[in-house]
Amino acid sequence: MGKKLDETLASYTDSFEKSLTPESRENFLEKQRNFYALQRKEDSPELLALIPHLRREDLSGVPDRIETEIGFSGTIPVLTHEQPTNGIAYMDIGIPVDTLPPGFYPLLPFFASAFTGMGLSAGKNGEPALNWAEASALLAQTAGGFGTSLYSSSPVQNTKLPELLPGNLTGRDLLIIRIKMLEELIPEAVPLLFRFLENIDFSDKKRLEDLLLEYKNDLGSSIAPAGNQYAISRSAAFTGRSRAIDEIWNGISQIQYIRALCKKIQTKKAAARLAADLDEIHTRLLSAGIIINITGTSSIITSVSAMLPRLTEPFGAPSGPDSDSSRAEPHFATLLKINGKKRSRSKNPEFEFIVSSSLQVGFAAAVLPAPPYGTFEQAVVTVLGNWLANGVLWEQIRTTGGAYGAFAFPDSLEKLFILATYRDPQPLRSLAVFREALTLVSGQAIDPVDLEKTIAGCYSREIQPRSPADKGFTAFIRILYGITDELRLQKIKHIISVQPEDIQTSARNLFKEFDTAKQVILGGKKQIKTAKKTEFTGNNTKITI
Repeated sequence: MGKKLDETLASYTDSFEKSLTPESRENFLEKQRNFYALQRKEDSPELLALIPHLRREDLSGVPDRIETEIGFSGTIPVLTHEQPTNGIAYMDIGIPVDTLPPGFYPLLPFFASAFTGMGLSAGKNGEPALNWAEASALLAQTAGGFGTSLYSSSPVQNTKLPELLPGNLTGRDLLIIRIKMLEELIPEAVPLLFRFLENIDFSDKKRLEDLLLEYKNDLGSSIAPAGNQYAISRSAAFTGRSRAIDEIWNGISQIQYIRALCKKIQTKKAAARLAADLDEIHTRLLSAGIIINITGTSSIITSVSAMLPRLTEPFGAPSGPDSDSSRAEPHFATLLKINGKKRSRSKNPEFEFIVSSSLQVGFAAAVLPAPPYGTFEQAVVTVLGNWLANGVLWEQIRTTGGAYGAFAFPDSLEKLFILATYRDPQPLRSLAVFREALTLVSGQAIDPVDLEKTIAGCYSREIQPRSPADKGFTAFIRILYGITDELRLQKIKHIISVQPEDIQTSARNLFKEFDTAKQVILGGKKQIKTAKKTEFTGNNTKITI
């Protein structure tokens, strides 16, 4: 497909060029020159001054506070958030998956995906077994939404959970099962959620094969629309445990793992082995413990809470992590290895060129060390990222370079600063632009008015409104990873107080790390051909997917 499109475009370009007369060619080139000149022209200070903006003194340090009540069903923590959800109930069950050995981690995304699409074995209270179609029909009649997600993150340094919660909940790797239901269907929907948790059945190997193939195809089709996320995930994979897990669950490593699994699944023995592995994950997670999160009106919370003592009886509070998973960096580093062709060796930065024949554009990513969450320096690098993304990177990578997007932002819980592009025709050039942008900011102070506008943009992100349903889930995650209201208030105050010299210092610190950073290009064959003409002194690896 990609080769055919390239040939079509080349034929069209050749035909267009042959149709030009010397005069029309010159007119065409003149229009292009005028267009590029217009792109590079800066608006006058007088014009820019006409755009209204908020000043520092207009911004108040008030974060959105989401009220949370902490209770228990037996020993199981239950977090509740009273919100005006208009008769809709939301319930989350968090299960720590770091109770599993690291070897199960690559299979967890498929486990989570298949969890909502399989049948149910007979229940302990006499409920009949259901095949996948019957279970799906029952879900459709009972719930407005039923899904799973995997979550891993480092917690805020030196954080403490609320006193009522057990200390081993901090910064865990979680499988989160979420159900959405009408208030009047709570008596049917909540028991159904727990029935899935207890009785999910992976014995239908034909259904399992179909789901695996569908999952593989979904991953393959996600490369073009989410290429920036794949590039970021790969470039950050070796910076720490949580980012390694993100690559294993959501990155190129997951695509390669699932493709290899699909090649094996055609045999009865391999299908049986997959079903057995999924059953083992399920059995282990049943003894891992749970934490419950409920969002809704007062009557919804009362209704759901009244049902929990009976339904949660087989479960307990979350247990501690597996001894290997808790110190799993060596294990996860092994899982991250992807076979590729080394192009050179040195002690300088590592570049990975990831080639997908389905891509006509590229994606670039570079990841640098950054200050931790809760520090003034973290607020500074947040403002710097906003200024870069909406200033020099926008101009050089989007406007002039033709990319659809350019990003610069901190992942402060992982102590990283991320630079990336989206649908980029010149990803290699963009890596150079990242470096030049940091050089530019290091050498000259940002205009104070521009800085005020940037601060207002960062402030708006910190206080953005959320839906009632989103508030409940957001509070759940904040509590588990130590993001307190006090820290968020402090961050807002720090953002408002950032000065031009702080931005310069932050840019200099990032620039010092740039030449040792892991950098990744994800693109088609055209981008890799360009790479061959570029001299890199680092450890360059070409990976084909």
